[in-house]
Amino acid sequence: MIGENVTDGVVLPKKRKVEIIPLTREEVLRFLDAAKSDRLYTLYLLEMMTGLRRGEILGLKWEDVDFKAGRLKVIHNLYRVNNTDKDAESKYKLVLLTPKTESSKRTIPLNQFMVEELLRHKKEQEREKRLYGEDYRDLGMVFCKLDGDYISPREFLRQYQRLLQKAGLERKRFHDLRHTVASLLINANENPKVIQQLLGHSTISTTLDIYAHVMDQTLNRSVDNLCNQLELGKE
Repeated sequence: MIGENVTDGVVLPKKRKVEIIPLTREEVLRFLDAAKSDRLYTLYLLEMMTGLRRGEILGLKWEDVDFKAGRLKVIHNLYRVNNTDKDAESKYKLVLLTPKTESSKRTIPLNQFMVEELLRHKKEQEREKRLYGEDYRDLGMVFCKLDGDYISPREFLRQYQRLLQKAGLERKRFHDLRHTVASLLINANENPKVIQQLLGHSTISTTLDIYAHVMDQTLNRSVDNLCNQLELGKE
């Protein structure tokens, strides 16, 4: 028997916070302008309207989109997992799974602009489907390869980086677009609870912790607003 708890002497590593550097409004517009000629232009528009995670937006199916109600459901996530098939050519495969947490399963509203963009994208996708004929692998994905197959997250990131370069922007993680959406909403004085639900954070504290530095700027403006409303400091 061990006489004492050996874990008592363990010092847990501190949780490192990754510095968040979102795109500015001007950089977002430059990026979207560079992406206009890309066949996945609608994906980037949708990302800036929703802040979806990479796996969530690549795992979106047409059955998850309600055009009449103007909303989409986040109930799938595209994952790259080990391939257990020994005869397979690749060590990895792409599979659709459900989100890891209940809070990640959510419904997100779509405005009329985004509904029309998705319908335009769907029409173009149907044209590609006719061109490929029997060789088209119809998986019902909103965003897919030309032949209908899943988009590899790694291939997608390479294409994303090329678009950033085309726009004259520094390398950014795709996740930084998600941070950009949150930062823009915070700067517009959106309720943090709304941002939490949009991004699918499990708790409001997660949202507040991640974007505390952005909210500091908003807090400063809030104090100025209070001062102006009370007409303090005016002669």
